[in-house]
Amino acid sequence: MYHPALYADGKLQLTGHPFLLDTLGCVNVLAPQTDTVNCVLSTLYKDAPKLIKLLPTFVGGKIQGANRPDFSDAVTYYTFTEQPTFKYTTVDCRNTKPCKYLRYLSSDRGTGNMADVEFYAEGSDVPLKGKVIGHYKPSLQFFDSGAEAMFDSNPITFFHTADTLSWGGLELEKPTAVSRIRFIIRSENNGIRKGSEYELFYMDKDKWVSLGRQIATEDDRLEYKGVPKNALFRWIDHTKDNSKRIFIIENKKEVWY
Repeated sequence: MYHPALYADGKLQLTGHPFLLDTLGCVNVLAPQTDTVNCVLSTLYKDAPKLIKLLPTFVGGKIQGANRPDFSDAVTYYTFTEQPTFKYTTVDCRNTKPCKYLRYLSSDRGTGNMADVEFYAEGSDVPLKGKVIGHYKPSLQFFDSGAEAMFDSNPITFFHTADTLSWGGLELEKPTAVSRIRFIIRSENNGIRKGSEYELFYMDKDKWVSLGRQIATEDDRLEYKGVPKNALFRWIDHTKDNSKRIFIIENKKEVWY
């Protein structure tokens, strides 16, 4: 990504529109159009390639409940039959029996890598609490990544182990029927976060123009209306007081630079 500039009065001054130059020498000038679209944006930047390589290892993992501490009578609420995303995922559970023990069980290729798991009882918006339990070899690489990390409501921390088919979970005070599960895997935590305030800008020749501030009302989703086509964008996260990388929008999805 480039932007023409002039050197005047002892400093560089932007001029004209930014542009993309690809490996074939083709130039795409990013001049904002009067035509606009409504966009639902979900991320503040892309996740690291090293984390993308972990996605296949989740296939075969399970989220389960049981009434025996060894899970010999396990009921499976959810099985990873395909690669997950880096966004929060909600699973609705129907007609489940009350269980005292709840867990995330990694696959035979997975070493944990789960950031948060939340279990909800019918009609409640407060995650179930209990004693943290598990069966795994502690990580040799991440010393503070035990099963507790999955239940601290912090998507930055994550469960990590030195073995596969490892698991971490909760022992509830009494058996409870789970009606809903929400989880997010290990990530760079680059998603829109509920309660945080963001501001979206686009470049109009030599200046950034604000499309307004918004406070996210849910995770991984923020809708902006009247977004100009063919423009260069950037975020400011006012809650964390930092600026994010530039990006363009193609097919209503973010492409980062």
